[in-house]
Amino acid sequence: MHSGLSTADGTAIELIDSSAAFAALDSELAACKHIALDTEFMRTNTFYPLLGLLQIADHCGCYLVDPLPMQDSRLLGEFLRSSSHTLVLHSCSEDLNLMYTALDAVPAAVFDTQLAAAFLGLGFSLSYQALVHDILGIDIPKDETRSDWLQRPLTDTQKIYAATDVLYLLELRDLMEAQLKAKGIFSWFEEECRDLLVVAPQSELADNWQFSYANINNAWRLHDLGLKHLQKLCVWREQEARRRNKPRSWIAKDADLMLIAAGLANGVAVNGTASDLATLSVLEGVDKHILNRYGSELGKLLASASTPTMTIDRELLNNPLSAHSRNKLKACQRIVQELAQDLTIAPELIGRKKIIVELVKEYAQEGAVEWPATISGWRRALLEPALTPILTS
Repeated sequence: MHSGLSTADGTAIELIDSSAAFAALDSELAACKHIALDTEFMRTNTFYPLLGLLQIADHCGCYLVDPLPMQDSRLLGEFLRSSSHTLVLHSCSEDLNLMYTALDAVPAAVFDTQLAAAFLGLGFSLSYQALVHDILGIDIPKDETRSDWLQRPLTDTQKIYAATDVLYLLELRDLMEAQLKAKGIFSWFEEECRDLLVVAPQSELADNWQFSYANINNAWRLHDLGLKHLQKLCVWREQEARRRNKPRSWIAKDADLMLIAAGLANGVAVNGTASDLATLSVLEGVDKHILNRYGSELGKLLASASTPTMTIDRELLNNPLSAHSRNKLKACQRIVQELAQDLTIAPELIGRKKIIVELVKEYAQEGAVEWPATISGWRRALLEPALTPILTS
């Protein structure tokens, strides 16, 4: 139904709050090759974001899709998965994660305007407001950032703000695609957009949780036994956070997992019996809430030899580089900066520090350059001839 509202430029805002109304909208959009999309969600005390609103725009209007009253969300998932259109979003990683976890949907194709801005040398993490100002010369407010998108009814201010977030995306896409093609790098951009779609569901793949220990600060300080304990603890936390739908830090903080893993590796026994709670309680500094709630469970988990784990890979850890390797890293980063200046694109696109560190560490440990999956396609074609002489020096 028409909300009676419009955006600052007079574009009508239509509220879609039933499955029947969305089905009608879906039919209207069927012929659109490109559709602007954004989402509003809440994630204050849950693991999974709670979908509050989907904003859609074509060249005729803005549509606010309210999923809360819809009894059947399958139509939303089918719309998102459709191969008949490309969804145009700004900074879409969180939106893609939300689509996957809330609606079991990964789009067939996306155009990320923030990513396009990085390829055009406008900045690596440019906001939607800044991009609209820089390219279109339009100032838009950002006054509902902390709004409650689960409250009903939505205020008029919320509706106008939400609609404005998709209002300019199609115009931006048209201009930026032309600029990317003029620079001869549109195929690079398309490759990165495809990669975003591959990454979206990976956080929900249980096998990937086996490597979450590598994200814990100072994990490199642990011996292999401690890392094995930490690996089990991290996988347990991933499972528990999803089961209870609570943030990871509400289950256990990184520092507590490190303390438990280090303490057990240093000789504190865990015997898999009812005394596990008392055993773990001797570990100094561990949050008593964790021990009181999970002590017995964790004791049994850590004592069990049957708990499936993957082989520890110390190369994944953020351990300090040697002085020689640090010099190589700096030299590689200089090359990345030079390439970025020559191409007028954001240097982070060519090689962020993390992936360059991977290369440096790999050569230091193996004596050969093994290019990881994170450096492939156009990126590897640029970096391999430029960085190989430095890495092997």
